Amino acid sequence: MVCPSAVKAGEVGARSAVVSWKAPSVAFSRYRVTYQTAEEEAKEVILDSTVTEYKLTGLFSMSKYTVLVQGEREGQYTSIVTTEFITGKVRFPFPTECSQELLNGALQSGEVDLYPEGKDGKAVRVYCDMETEGGGWTVFQRRMNGKADFFRTWSDYTNGFGNLSEEFWLGNELLHNLTSMGPVSLRVDLRSGNDTAYAHYSSFTIDSEAKYYAIEVSGYTGTAGKIECEDRA
Repeated sequence: MVCPSAVKAGEVGARSAVVSWKAPSVAFSRYRVTYQTAEEEAKEVILDSTVTEYKLTGLFSMSKYTVLVQGEREGQYTSIVTTEFITGKVRFPFPTECSQELLNGALQSGEVDLYPEGKDGKAVRVYCDMETEGGGWTVFQRRMNGKADFFRTWSDYTNGFGNLSEEFWLGNELLHNLTSMGPVSLRVDLRSGNDTAYAHYSSFTIDSEAKYYAIEVSGYTGTAGKIECEDRA
């Protein structure tokens, strides 16, 4: 069976690369693209037959990737055609917060894997706001359309719930871990129709579960007014 040809990787960055190939004269039903490093499990993407390039995202920096491309026709896949590339270097290969990912060069808001416990810890998926007030904000709550039910149990708020692309609560335990790593500030943005307001606190911490995840904030500026728990012990 005729295979895809001229498989190559271009636009290789620290976290992404574009894989492209040349389609043969024989029409395929679809393509299968598989990619991995030597240390991780393979990831697979199924693409329409009209597609001849695909952008891989969420890659590890400074890592060698092997990409396999196959065409499928009448239930059978072609032989594997491969290419390899090495991703670029970043300042923080395993960012612990969104501000580090901003320093890595990520300028667009979106979902990011953070490593609060370092490279040997478990990755945590969060949403980073890279645009508001200079960027680098880890978003821990979004409420905008009522799709998510926020009348939840203690366990739900401990572990987090919702959809990062819509409404969600990130989780009290993760918030405690993130605010325990060093100085953290808090920004709250409010919107109702065309009216907006914000509150900024220069210091923000969430205590442990043993202390009921108590919030402590100080150093207010903004237009929304202070939250009532400011400066409480």
